[in-house]
Amino acid sequence: MKSIIQKHLKSSVANIDELVKELEPYNKLSELPLEHFHGDNLYVRYAMYPKGAVVIGRVHKFNHVFVLMSGEATIWTRDGKNRVKAPAIIETKAGTQRVGYFHANSMCLNCHGHESNEDISEPEKFFTTETEKEYNDYLKLQNDYVSVEDTNLDSGLESV
Repeated sequence: MKSIIQKHLKSSVANIDELVKELEPYNKLSELPLEHFHGDNLYVRYAMYPKGAVVIGRVHKFNHVFVLMSGEATIWTRDGKNRVKAPAIIETKAGTQRVGYFHANSMCLNCHGHESNEDISEPEKFFTTETEKEYNDYLKLQNDYVSVEDTNLDSGLESV
């Protein structure tokens, strides 16, 4: 694993697909305890990552905020890589998948807003998809959906 990490740490170009494929066997995300907090229209996930951990995140459906509260990590996305030291607050755009390598024990938060009427009993499924293809399918469903409120049913009709 160290040679894979070193190769990607030295590279100025981030190939997220290659990185995910190479590092998947070392992904610690499912093994680490997560804590979940809920507030009015807010969901926060807390995680503690040990030094040397590799974490492959899911593809996020919505813009949100990622906070590195303590520690240091290299984070790769499709936009490239960034080595960050705590404290750091990172705005994350919808469609982003992150891969993280933690250079030190690190405390992290993902902070997501949501509508009060939305069921977030399964936050991972609500806020993320496993793959970019699933994310693109999700977007297609969202774009194909047209609510009654979004349509003008009176257009083209004459007054009686």
